Amino acid sequence: MRINHRQFGLDGFQPDKAPDTLAVGAVSGGYNLRPTRFGWEKSDGFRESSIEPGNTRNHLSFWSPNRGDIRWFIAGESSIKMASGGTITDVSRVGGYTAAGKSLWDSLNFNGVPILNNVVDRPQFFTEGASFGDLTGIDAGVRFRCLGKFKSYLIGLAPDFGAGFQDDSVWWSHPADPGTIPPNWDYADPASDSGIAQLPSPGYIVTELELGDTGIIYKSDSIWLMQFIGGQFIFKFTLKFDGQGILNKNCVTDFEGRHFVVTQSDMIVHDGYQLQSVAEGRVKEYFLADVDSDKFGNVFVVKNPSTTEILVFYPSKDATTDYCDKCLVWNWRDNTWTTLLVPNVKHASYGYEITGVDITWETYATSWARRGSWKTPEDLRQFAPVLHYATEDFSKILAASGNSLVVNEPLVAVWERLDMILGGISRDGVPYQDYEREKVVRELVFDVDTADEFDVYIGTKGSLDDAVEWELAGTINPVVDRRLHLLYTTAFLSVRIVSTAPYFRLRNIAVVFELAGEVWT
Repeated sequence: MRINHRQFGLDGFQPDKAPDTLAVGAVSGGYNLRPTRFGWEKSDGFRESSIEPGNTRNHLSFWSPNRGDIRWFIAGESSIKMASGGTITDVSRVGGYTAAGKSLWDSLNFNGVPILNNVVDRPQFFTEGASFGDLTGIDAGVRFRCLGKFKSYLIGLAPDFGAGFQDDSVWWSHPADPGTIPPNWDYADPASDSGIAQLPSPGYIVTELELGDTGIIYKSDSIWLMQFIGGQFIFKFTLKFDGQGILNKNCVTDFEGRHFVVTQSDMIVHDGYQLQSVAEGRVKEYFLADVDSDKFGNVFVVKNPSTTEILVFYPSKDATTDYCDKCLVWNWRDNTWTTLLVPNVKHASYGYEITGVDITWETYATSWARRGSWKTPEDLRQFAPVLHYATEDFSKILAASGNSLVVNEPLVAVWERLDMILGGISRDGVPYQDYEREKVVRELVFDVDTADEFDVYIGTKGSLDDAVEWELAGTINPVVDRRLHLLYTTAFLSVRIVSTAPYFRLRNIAVVFELAGEVWT
């Protein structure tokens, strides 16, 4: 008997489900592979960019004030560096930031003005041709847990006036003209449109992010709407989702008219009206069990519009530092999950590479390469926006690479499926699991796109409740033979593939087997 386990059904990574109940195209384990319509393909790797900031790298912020003017701000424990062209400039305020390393930064582009905030120091704004400086128009003693923006207002979340953060307070500035920062925050002045409001609940205010004509304010236990009404009150605040709060201030991003949020207990998507979990029954329990609960403040999300993906970086319980060593990836187009191992990442941002070279489609002569799905040539990828990563282990900022290497070292990819479906095939051609009979597995046949060798491990067990016993079954050289001849008798079969190839895609695994005696439990 032969059953094909085709891998282009876009079922994705589903570790929360019982493996024996998964569709044939889903995986229960592994990393550094993404599900596509053409099969499981190796994920992007990491290459060194041109940016070597020379400071600790806690936060990345991309800024392009004009076409062709590409800049990166790299905020660290005591300084902010700016990368522009081939130049790295220290653009810190005078005296630097002696306490900045105690907290994560947040950043925003307000009216074309870059603003950075780290909770401990005064909020910073950038002046073209100069450096960052303390935010003006506001009392020097004020700190914020986070800064946001809504229309032409700068929003201060949970202000600290010197006696601790006011966990229920939202403070907004007077509106600013384009290209400027707010002139004042004087909510006691009748001539100022600034104001302050309270959002009562047991939780604390964390952050705010615009969503169309609404500002979304996130507390640790709830989500509120901020709507412009003008007049005496300026804004109206409404509790929208109670019992769903955000994990920390860098755990939300916008995409296609919605927000993706890592909450205290889930990963959700909402449009300001309806909310749904995108992790329930697939990766929620896996994430909650794997993330280091003592380091939840370092979890952050970033979107990659080029791949329609949102990446959730987190320090796992195996992490040896505070940096993120793992990443869950949700594709909003296909509604699939996958997982990555990452090189101790502190923060990531999406933007253009600094090359100092101007290029257009008309002047670029190299043709596109096609490997089932469109793949941009590696030398052209630097002229398109990609993810950039601040890491602990490399002096330069890393950028996403299509060659599946980690700075010239092979990226290890693992595909793993526990309790593969082996049994009969229904009338409509769907394989089903036979729980009553043992299987004599004689052969695996691999439909792959790669010219490089990969290792195959076989896992066996006598019942669903037993632990899997793994064994290296052999190494496949797909140029010579894509068949692996075996002789295993098992009630349930598990397969693991390990590849270090620069490019790898798995389309199908065919299992050749015979049904044997009854399973004894």
